[in-house]
This record gives sequence, structure tokens and C-alpha cells, in this order.
Amino acid sequence: MKPLNEFLDQIEKVSQEYEIYYNKETEEFEDNFLFDPSMNNPEIDFEDDGWIRLPTSFEIHEYRIMESFIGTVTQEKIRRKLENSIRGKGAFRRFKDTCFDYDILTEYYTYLRNQQQEIIIVWCERNGIEYEENKS
Repeated sequence: MKPLNEFLDQIEKVSQEYEIYYNKETEEFEDNFLFDPSMNNPEIDFEDDGWIRLPTSFEIHEYRIMESFIGTVTQEKIRRKLENSIRGKGAFRRFKDTCFDYDILTEYYTYLRNQQQEIIIVWCERNGIEYEENKS
């Protein structure tokens, strides 16, 4: 049984180019590079029954998490700045810069981690994977 934080640390690495798999039998994680298969372990066949893909960046959908976070901001001026920051190209960088400017970046990262935790708990339960709760 793995600590939930280990799953969370792994999904932080997930991107459109990079997946993480988990083996229920060995309790190991393995990276899968989508655009450069030569970087993958040639001995691993992810189609094998023991490997399960962690949620992808599309399932985690950080943009929606940013939108949701904005809804929790009570100060209207900051909320409007954040809403404007996520429009167009470079939204992630502008959003984080705006959070930094208003000294709420730590709050955002806490919110993001909590949202990711909810996603990974559902994933674990759906895949019959036992995990240890995070210690406070």
C-alpha cells in the first residue's frame, strides 16, 4: 500500500508528452514518454495487465482547476485580474504570475494539490488500489 502523496508526486509530472503508469503487483511507477519512445524502458509492456495509467493531463485539466480556484477568490479586483490572466496564449504563466503578484500563489498550489488529490482518490478507488491517507 502506497502513501497517497506518492501518487500525487507522480501526477505532478504528467503532461501532454509524458504519462505515468503504476503496477498494482509491484507497486512501482514507470514513466512513458509519448513523443520519444527511445527514452522508455524497453522491457516494459504497458499493455500488460499489471500496469495502469495514472490520470492524464486531460483528465487532470489544470485549466479547469484554475477556473475553479478563481471562483474561490473573494476579492473582486483580484478575481477579475485572474479571470483576465487565463485568456489566450500563455494563460498558465500569466495566471501564476498574477497569483504571485497578489501573494496567493501558495493558496493556489494548495488548492491544486487538493484537486489532484480528489482526482487520484477516485482513480485509486476505480482501479481497486489501496492507499495510505496523507499524514497531516
